[in-house]
Amino acid sequence: MKIQLDSRESPETKEILELFLKSEEMTLIVGDIVVDNTICFEHKTPSDFISSVFDGRLFSQIDAMQDNYPHSFVLVSGTMTDLFETAGMINRYNSILAAVCSCYVRGSPVIFCDTLVNLSEVVKVLGAKLSDGKERSRPVQKTKIEDKRLQLICSFKGIDATRGKTLLEEFGTVWEVLNASSSSLQEVHGIGKVTADNMRAVLDS
Repeated sequence: MKIQLDSRESPETKEILELFLKSEEMTLIVGDIVVDNTICFEHKTPSDFISSVFDGRLFSQIDAMQDNYPHSFVLVSGTMTDLFETAGMINRYNSILAAVCSCYVRGSPVIFCDTLVNLSEVVKVLGAKLSDGKERSRPVQKTKIEDKRLQLICSFKGIDATRGKTLLEEFGTVWEVLNASSSSLQEVHGIGKVTADNMRAVLDS
Protein backbone atom coordinates (compact mmCIF):
# COMPACT_ATOMS: atom_id res chain seq x y z
CA MET A 1 0.00 0.00 0.00
CA LYS A 2 1.48 3.35 -1.06
CA ILE A 3 0.72 6.18 1.36
CA GLN A 4 1.67 9.80 0.68
CA LEU A 5 1.64 12.44 3.43
CA ASP A 6 1.58 16.17 2.78
CA SER A 7 4.82 17.79 3.92
CA ARG A 8 2.94 20.76 5.38
CA GLU A 9 1.38 18.74 8.19
CA SER A 10 2.49 19.71 11.70
CA PRO A 11 5.72 18.08 13.01
CA GLU A 12 3.77 16.08 15.62
CA THR A 13 1.29 14.82 13.05
CA LYS A 14 4.04 13.89 10.59
CA GLU A 15 6.00 12.05 13.28
CA ILE A 16 3.03 9.93 14.34
CA LEU A 17 1.65 9.27 10.87
CA GLU A 18 5.01 8.47 9.33
CA LEU A 19 5.72 6.07 12.21
CA PHE A 20 2.47 4.15 11.91
CA LEU A 21 1.74 4.58 8.22
CA LYS A 22 5.27 4.33 6.84
CA SER A 23 4.30 7.10 4.48
CA GLU A 24 6.22 9.04 1.87
CA GLU A 25 6.39 12.76 2.66
CA MET A 26 5.76 15.11 -0.24
CA THR A 27 3.87 18.27 -1.18
CA LEU A 28 0.37 17.22 -2.16
CA ILE A 29 -1.70 19.45 -4.43
CA VAL A 30 -4.96 17.99 -3.08
CA GLY A 31 -5.61 16.56 0.39
CA ASP A 32 -3.25 15.68 3.24
CA ILE A 33 -3.02 11.89 2.93
CA VAL A 34 -3.34 9.85 -0.27
CA VAL A 35 -3.51 6.05 -0.40
CA ASP A 36 -2.65 4.18 -3.61
CA ASN A 37 -3.54 7.26 -5.68
CA THR A 38 -7.23 6.42 -5.24
CA ILE A 39 -8.18 7.47 -1.69
CA CYS A 40 -7.74 11.02 -0.44
CA PHE A 41 -8.06 12.30 3.13
CA GLU A 42 -8.31 15.93 4.25
CA HIS A 43 -6.98 16.08 7.82
CA LYS A 44 -8.21 18.71 10.29
CA THR A 45 -8.26 19.54 13.97
CA PRO A 46 -11.64 20.63 15.39
CA SER A 47 -10.58 24.30 15.27
CA ASP A 48 -9.33 23.98 11.69
CA PHE A 49 -12.55 22.25 10.65
CA ILE A 50 -14.58 25.16 12.04
CA SER A 51 -12.44 27.85 10.46
CA SER A 52 -12.45 26.03 7.10
CA VAL A 53 -16.25 26.03 7.12
CA PHE A 54 -16.46 29.79 7.53
CA ASP A 55 -13.65 30.76 5.16
CA GLY A 56 -15.01 28.46 2.45
CA ARG A 57 -12.03 26.09 2.29
CA LEU A 58 -13.80 22.92 3.42
CA PHE A 59 -16.17 22.43 0.53
CA SER A 60 -13.60 23.61 -2.01
CA GLN A 61 -11.24 20.97 -0.64
CA ILE A 62 -13.96 18.32 -0.88
CA ASP A 63 -14.66 19.31 -4.48
CA ALA A 64 -10.95 19.07 -5.30
CA MET A 65 -10.65 15.63 -3.69
CA GLN A 66 -13.66 14.32 -5.57
CA ASP A 67 -12.39 15.75 -8.86
CA ASN A 68 -9.08 13.93 -8.48
CA TYR A 69 -9.76 10.73 -6.51
CA PRO A 70 -12.49 8.05 -6.51
CA HIS A 71 -12.78 8.09 -2.69
CA SER A 72 -12.51 11.05 -0.32
CA PHE A 73 -12.90 11.55 3.43
CA VAL A 74 -12.48 14.30 6.02
CA LEU A 75 -10.43 13.17 9.03
CA VAL A 76 -10.86 15.11 12.27
CA SER A 77 -8.28 14.63 15.04
CA GLY A 78 -10.71 14.64 17.93
CA THR A 79 -14.15 13.43 18.86
CA MET A 80 -17.47 14.71 17.63
CA THR A 81 -18.00 16.06 21.14
CA ASP A 82 -14.74 18.03 20.87
CA LEU A 83 -15.88 19.58 17.61
CA PHE A 84 -19.35 20.54 18.77
CA GLU A 85 -18.16 21.86 22.13
CA THR A 86 -15.66 24.08 20.33
CA ALA A 87 -18.38 25.24 17.95
CA GLY A 88 -20.76 25.87 20.86
CA MET A 89 -18.27 28.18 22.57
CA ILE A 90 -18.45 30.54 19.61
CA ASN A 91 -22.20 30.09 19.08
CA ARG A 92 -21.73 28.14 15.87
CA TYR A 93 -23.09 24.74 16.91
CA ASN A 94 -25.90 24.62 14.32
CA SER A 95 -23.66 25.78 11.49
CA ILE A 96 -21.00 23.19 12.21
CA LEU A 97 -23.58 20.41 12.63
CA ALA A 98 -24.97 21.37 9.21
CA ALA A 99 -21.47 21.36 7.74
CA VAL A 100 -20.74 17.86 9.06
CA CYS A 101 -24.01 16.59 7.58
CA SER A 102 -23.21 18.34 4.28
CA CYS A 103 -19.92 16.44 4.07
CA TYR A 104 -21.86 13.17 4.20
CA VAL A 105 -24.40 14.37 1.66
CA ARG A 106 -21.60 15.46 -0.69
CA GLY A 107 -20.05 12.00 -0.47
CA SER A 108 -17.01 12.79 1.69
CA PRO A 109 -17.85 11.48 5.18
CA VAL A 110 -16.28 12.94 8.31
CA ILE A 111 -14.31 10.40 10.39
CA PHE A 112 -13.52 11.37 13.98
CA CYS A 113 -10.39 9.90 15.60
CA ASP A 114 -9.53 10.67 19.21
CA THR A 115 -5.79 10.08 18.70
CA LEU A 116 -3.37 10.27 15.78
CA VAL A 117 -2.54 6.60 16.32
CA ASN A 118 -6.19 5.66 15.81
CA LEU A 119 -6.31 7.96 12.82
CA SER A 120 -3.36 6.07 11.32
CA GLU A 121 -5.15 2.76 11.82
CA VAL A 122 -8.30 4.09 10.17
CA VAL A 123 -6.31 5.22 7.13
CA LYS A 124 -4.60 1.82 6.82
CA VAL A 125 -7.70 -0.33 7.26
CA LEU A 126 -9.97 1.87 5.15
CA GLY A 127 -7.33 2.02 2.45
CA ALA A 128 -7.00 -1.76 2.44
CA LYS A 129 -10.75 -2.36 2.23
CA LEU A 130 -11.30 0.16 -0.56
CA SER A 131 -8.49 -1.28 -2.66
CA ASP A 132 -9.01 -5.05 -2.20
CA GLY A 133 -11.52 -5.32 -5.04
CA LYS A 134 -14.20 -7.06 -2.96
CA GLU A 135 -17.88 -6.36 -3.58
CA ARG A 136 -19.54 -5.30 -0.33
CA SER A 137 -22.91 -4.00 -1.51
CA ARG A 138 -25.87 -5.38 0.37
CA PRO A 139 -27.58 -8.15 -1.59
CA VAL A 140 -31.19 -7.57 -2.53
CA GLN A 141 -33.46 -9.85 -0.54
CA LYS A 142 -36.36 -11.15 -2.58
CA THR A 143 -39.44 -12.66 -0.99
CA LYS A 144 -40.44 -15.87 -2.69
CA ILE A 145 -43.96 -15.70 -4.04
CA GLU A 146 -45.53 -19.09 -4.79
CA ASP A 147 -48.64 -17.72 -6.55
CA LYS A 148 -47.71 -17.36 -10.24
CA ARG A 149 -50.38 -14.69 -10.71
CA LEU A 150 -48.93 -12.68 -7.87
CA GLN A 151 -45.41 -13.08 -9.28
CA LEU A 152 -46.55 -11.48 -12.50
CA ILE A 153 -48.34 -8.58 -10.84
CA CYS A 154 -45.42 -7.93 -8.49
CA SER A 155 -42.99 -7.64 -11.39
CA PHE A 156 -44.19 -4.04 -11.84
CA LYS A 157 -42.27 -1.28 -10.10
CA GLY A 158 -43.96 -0.20 -6.88
CA ILE A 159 -46.07 -3.35 -6.54
CA ASP A 160 -45.19 -5.53 -3.55
CA ALA A 161 -46.99 -8.69 -2.42
CA THR A 162 -49.57 -6.74 -0.40
CA ARG A 163 -50.48 -4.41 -3.25
CA GLY A 164 -50.45 -7.29 -5.70
CA LYS A 165 -52.95 -9.27 -3.62
CA THR A 166 -55.16 -6.19 -3.30
CA LEU A 167 -55.17 -5.73 -7.08
CA LEU A 168 -56.10 -9.36 -7.68
CA GLU A 169 -58.87 -9.19 -5.09
CA GLU A 170 -60.21 -5.98 -6.66
CA PHE A 171 -60.09 -7.05 -10.34
CA GLY A 172 -60.42 -10.84 -9.99
CA THR A 173 -57.92 -11.95 -12.63
CA VAL A 174 -54.49 -10.99 -13.95
CA TRP A 175 -56.11 -10.16 -17.30
CA GLU A 176 -58.40 -7.60 -15.71
CA VAL A 177 -55.51 -6.03 -13.78
CA LEU A 178 -53.41 -5.68 -16.92
CA ASN A 179 -56.28 -4.15 -18.85
CA ALA A 180 -57.33 -1.69 -16.18
CA SER A 181 -56.90 2.00 -16.90
CA SER A 182 -54.59 4.17 -14.83
CA SER A 183 -57.57 5.84 -13.17
CA SER A 184 -59.11 2.47 -12.30
CA LEU A 185 -55.85 1.25 -10.81
CA GLN A 186 -55.64 4.38 -8.68
CA GLU A 187 -59.00 3.58 -7.12
CA VAL A 188 -57.39 0.55 -5.46
CA HIS A 189 -56.07 1.18 -1.95
CA GLY A 190 -52.30 1.60 -1.94
CA ILE A 191 -51.93 2.30 -5.67
CA GLY A 192 -50.93 5.89 -6.40
CA LYS A 193 -50.81 7.79 -9.66
CA VAL A 194 -47.09 7.22 -10.23
CA THR A 195 -47.38 3.46 -9.78
CA ALA A 196 -50.50 3.23 -11.93
CA ASP A 197 -48.99 5.36 -14.69
CA ASN A 198 -45.79 3.28 -14.61
CA MET A 199 -47.80 0.09 -15.04
CA ARG A 200 -49.72 1.49 -17.96
CA ALA A 201 -46.56 2.87 -19.57
CA VAL A 202 -44.98 -0.60 -19.51
CA LEU A 203 -48.10 -2.32 -20.77
CA ASP A 204 -48.77 0.20 -23.51
CA SER A 205 -45.19 0.44 -24.79
